[in-house]
Formats: sequence, structure tokens, C-alpha cells
Amino acid sequence: MQAKICVYMLFSFYKFVISQIGTGSRKFLSFISTKFEFGDLPPICQYYYHFNITKMTKYLNRSGNSGVYAYETESDQILVQFTDGSVYLYNYSVPGIDEVEHMKQLATSGLGLNSYIGRNIRKRYASKIR
Repeated sequence: MQAKICVYMLFSFYKFVISQIGTGSRKFLSFISTKFEFGDLPPICQYYYHFNITKMTKYLNRSGNSGVYAYETESDQILVQFTDGSVYLYNYSVPGIDEVEHMKQLATSGLGLNSYIGRNIRKRYASKIR
């Protein structure tokens, strides 16, 4: 019963968000991540969030020893999946525009993203997805 209620609430909320920010699951996920801590969402909502992280690009890993496994970029954010399975969202709000743009460049080049995050970004992420 709780799952049905959550799904109903989630889709009702989704309709509201679409009316405010337009369509697109990434926009929806980004909006949710700025309004809620991921761990506060009911498990079925967390599953929906996870389910939408499926189209990530495999990181080229030119150095051969990166901790980054995959990434996905949007106009104002980047999702990074690490080799341990964790996924983090970085956006223009946190850690910032310059940092996110630099992370996008490193991601597409396949070199230096893990080092950059470890040295410069550390715990400054918008949301830990999983």
C-alpha cells in the first residue's frame, strides 16, 4: 500500500514539476535533488530515481586506473558514477559553474576526472544518488 501511495504522490508531484520546469526526466531528477535529501525519499521513489540513471556514457579511462566508471552531462550538471557503484550529481549550484564545466571537459577527454574530483571537489556535490 505504501508503494502505491508513493507512486501516486511521485507522479502527482512529477506533473506539478513538469508544469513548472517543462518535460524531461533529468530536469525532474535535478529538481528533486535540490528539494530533498535522497535518503529521505521512500524506497520506491529511490528506485525511480535510480531507474532513470541508465544512459550514462562509459568513461574512457585513458590512464587505466581511474575511479570513474561512467558519466552523463546535461547543460548545467554532470552525473558521475564511480567504480564502487556510487553516483554523484554535481551542478552549477554545487560545486559551481566553472568546476562543472571543467569536469565535463575531463569526462569527455577520459583523463583526469577522478583526480580532479579528489583534489578539488571532494565533498562538494549537489546530491549523492547512490
